[in-house]
Amino acid sequence: MRSGIKTVAAVAVVGVLATAGAAEGQRLITGALIKNSTVTGKDVRNGSLGLADLSRSARRALRGARGPAGPQGVPGARGANGVNGAPGANGVTDIFYVDSPLVPVAAGTASTAIAVCPAGSVATGGSEGPDSDAAFSDLTIYFVFPEGYAVTALNTDTVTANLQARVACARR
Repeated sequence: MRSGIKTVAAVAVVGVLATAGAAEGQRLITGALIKNSTVTGKDVRNGSLGLADLSRSARRALRGARGPAGPQGVPGARGANGVNGAPGANGVTDIFYVDSPLVPVAAGTASTAIAVCPAGSVATGGSEGPDSDAAFSDLTIYFVFPEGYAVTALNTDTVTANLQARVACARR
């Protein structure tokens, strides 16, 4: 029976020493003591590494291709009305036309007719007048300061033709 007690005592001492030795081993083993390239993936506990533990190139390798665009979202609520702007300037009260006198243009020559708006009105456009003859080419219409339009044209006919300018005027 004595030898049974000795055996149990020896086993207990060995168990205590083994546990203390393992604890001492865990306390003493550091990363500096592990030889480079000896720890493998199966030595690392699953889920124990975070993104911060990975190299920049490893993090980039984890990114996949961009996925397709998602569906259009629901339209947002209508915004509040803005503040009213300042009142605008008074508009035009009416448009009227002023025709120039008829200008005779000899065959094969060019001439100019000028129509001018009266004081208190502004020129808004111009054209060839309604009483011009149809024998003109190279027709040029342009604004004339201060409030008029001019028409310059070449008479391509064999006889003298009448040229007229028209200006559209607006009262201020």
